[in-house]
Amino acid sequence: MNTSARSDHLLLEIEGMKCGGCVHAVERRLTEQHGVSGVAVNLLTRTAAVSLDPHAPAEPRQLTAALQGIGFPARLRDQGQAMVESTSLNQGWWSRWRRLMAALVLMAVSGLAHLATAQQWTVPLLDS
Repeated sequence: MNTSARSDHLLLEIEGMKCGGCVHAVERRLTEQHGVSGVAVNLLTRTAAVSLDPHAPAEPRQLTAALQGIGFPARLRDQGQAMVESTSLNQGWWSRWRRLMAALVLMAVSGLAHLATAQQWTVPLLDS
């Protein structure tokens, strides 16, 4: 791999983590590797963000092999794929948010109409 094209961060997808002990074991194993300057493991996303030493960075194959050795199969996540997944999750969130707001507005209008009928209120827009 060309060192000029090398990134100073890697994102690894890790299988088999089920608890805080697993997270600690993965963090410890990655931190022990030559060329790693920092590690942040996320149990929910099953990923590890690895900061590499700029002077002597670790090879991704070395890191995945180290994790495989303790029973956690891992693979390098493509940064472009991570960005696409993040963008699609964000778009899905906004879509759900708009639907929720529309449902709340319709529920408020419906509730007012029912209250107006029960209390004999006059609501100009809802009065027939």
